[in-house]
Amino acid sequence: MHSISMEVRTSASPAAASAFVTDLDRLPQWSVCVASSTRTSGEGDPGSEYLLRCRYLGITISVHCVITEGPDRAVRFTARTWSAAGRVVLEVRPQGEGSLVTLNSDYEYQWPLTLVEAVIAHILDRAWRDSARQLGLALDAVAQAERNAA
Repeated sequence: MHSISMEVRTSASPAAASAFVTDLDRLPQWSVCVASSTRTSGEGDPGSEYLLRCRYLGITISVHCVITEGPDRAVRFTARTWSAAGRVVLEVRPQGEGSLVTLNSDYEYQWPLTLVEAVIAHILDRAWRDSARQLGLALDAVAQAERNAA
């Protein structure tokens, strides 16, 4: 099993950060590997299903996701491809005058990816690090929009 954790601090309010982060339709706006996110059933609540099109090293992979909890201050979902399964938790907590966003995920690889697990783990680590930077920028824009509306 491969685990990934990241944190992003933002001046966006917990409500605004939660609305942005827990909406899987918005994943392509900040996740560097998600090219598209299509809700295939539900309203974004538990049981809702999504089809993500993810790109790694120029290869497009379809990922089937099911929300298991959320979307208040956290969203939990499972993700499955033909050769891997994962559990992802995106959570927003108040921190000072802004928010702290945490992502925790665990992935289990199936054959043939088990043969190159270390390489895949490196690719995912890098993608999530890059996504954390993009999420920070996106949340900065959310915070700016909040300030402009006030």
